[in-house]
Amino acid sequence: MMGSTKKNRMLFLVVGVAFALVGHDLVVDAFSIGSSSSKTSKVVLRASDSDIKDFLTPLSKLNPFSSSGEEDQPMPRPPGVPPGGFSSDPEALIGRAKAVLAADLGIRAPSLLADNDAFIWIGPNSFLGKSDYVAAGKFFDLRAAFPDLDYRAHDFRIVESDPCTVRLTARAVGTMRGELRLRTETLPPNGKRMICPPEAISMTFDDASGQLTKLCSGFTMDRLVGNTAGLCGIQAGAVVAGSPPSEWEIYPPASVISRFFGRTVKQIPEPTTFLAPFPETVMVQLAKGVIAADNGAADPDLLAPSFTFCGPIVGPLPKDAFVEAFSSFKLKDAFPDLGQDLSNFRVDPYDPNRVWVDARGSGTRTGVLLGNEPNGKRYEGPPEAVSLTFDDDGFCMRLTAGVVMDPSIGNTGGLGGVFGIFYATDFPFPGWNARPLPQLLARLQKRATEPITKVGVDDYLLPSQAKQQSEASKPKAITQPLPTPPAVTASVKSEPVQKAKPPPKSPVAKLSMPPIPKVSPPKKAPVVKAPVEKVKMAVPPKPKAPPAKKPPAKATPVKKVAPVAKSKVSAEVVMSDPVTDVFASIFGGNKADEKTTPVEKVKM
Repeated sequence: MMGSTKKNRMLFLVVGVAFALVGHDLVVDAFSIGSSSSKTSKVVLRASDSDIKDFLTPLSKLNPFSSSGEEDQPMPRPPGVPPGGFSSDPEALIGRAKAVLAADLGIRAPSLLADNDAFIWIGPNSFLGKSDYVAAGKFFDLRAAFPDLDYRAHDFRIVESDPCTVRLTARAVGTMRGELRLRTETLPPNGKRMICPPEAISMTFDDASGQLTKLCSGFTMDRLVGNTAGLCGIQAGAVVAGSPPSEWEIYPPASVISRFFGRTVKQIPEPTTFLAPFPETVMVQLAKGVIAADNGAADPDLLAPSFTFCGPIVGPLPKDAFVEAFSSFKLKDAFPDLGQDLSNFRVDPYDPNRVWVDARGSGTRTGVLLGNEPNGKRYEGPPEAVSLTFDDDGFCMRLTAGVVMDPSIGNTGGLGGVFGIFYATDFPFPGWNARPLPQLLARLQKRATEPITKVGVDDYLLPSQAKQQSEASKPKAITQPLPTPPAVTASVKSEPVQKAKPPPKSPVAKLSMPPIPKVSPPKKAPVVKAPVEKVKMAVPPKPKAPPAKKPPAKATPVKKVAPVAKSKVSAEVVMSDPVTDVFASIFGGNKADEKTTPVEKVKM
């Protein structure tokens, strides 16, 4: 009875509101309210069907989620995005990142992702293209197992060196109310609550289309927080479902062995207070002071007695062990120019005692590093997440570092902290100390297939992307004409005007006349005599040019030298060259006659 009475009251309220809005337009007709507890019904008011339809149609258009109606409401644009397309404004970029996050990182809206050759997803141990990434997300379907999944995303920030990259932190939570499908089994729901550790997510967008080109997710920033054994994503869901992955898939082999013989590390419960011990500016200054003191190794008094250090692989280490280990590296001596680019100091909204900062180191190994001579190798680190937690007295209680947010940046092979410095500068250390087994096997496969795929062992590229880069790096032949040839052809077309030809002809005609009188034939005769006298060999006479060339008769001075030859040499012999006459004057007239007989036979 009580339930039916409440239903009747609600129906009376709705009818009263409708009557107040419509007023006299409602015509009393057959409109009755029935009760489940009684078979009787009472007539409350009457209205025609057309009036009710006219009244309900405008109300249906007010619902933005309704798919019915003639005019569907358009999807709301992120703030700052113009109607014409994508804007790279920071506010619009963050809105785009929130849209990708709302679509379960693009799984439910693949149109937010770039084409298969332009998009890549990078995780801790693997990377995938668009088609494989979307297929894997739909296969595991974390949302189906945790319908109330909430990423609790915060700390949205734009990267200064890359204005199209957005980084954020997520602390996903949810309750397992559906089946979770894994590779080899499907786990039933158990109603347990999933609390993931802080996760670093990085998104890079195309500045022209606004589509997502690179997504980095699954990187745990503090593995001691939450109840998922320091895991995120589908692996965290598997832990809550009761089928956790093997430690060989998460930690390096050396760490797995040490964890097997060591004590079990307890997870840190979520803080219950949401009030920071100091203002945010003071918290940031405390963090900068510890970092300036070489993370507390140069001034251990800044660290609390209960201090612990925890990295992705190493730790937790107590205060004394951390100070001794960190001081033994002597990184300042090995890298005199070692520097850190620190940015985005912020207080954790879910842990007000903690300060987060983005760090990226660089330096050159020009000093001795743990007994190894300098080699001049350059170290360029990836972006890493660092956190410092303080107590109520201002002492640092916890330090986390070495968490890589984007392994495709830098030259450390995706490693952070000291391991990244060692790898970048060719410091010898076994890989099984820094990489889990799946990552080691994947790197061996990449190294073996590098000649075919053109993808290096440290490259985060798909084979198609590597092919595009190799083709782009090759020198291309110039298929289009240079811009200068058109100008040259235009000038050539203007030159064919034959006004320039007459000028060269007139000076040539004038210059050809004066050289003739200047050349005096008598001066050439003595020059010819000298070399002929030195030659004692018999030179046969040469048949010479036609009779039209009578100018050689000017060589009469040669006849004066040998008067004997005048009476015997005929007119045809005179036409011979001066060398023959001199030869005859030296050896006698008879010999000259013998030599000139061929000339007499040849009549021109």
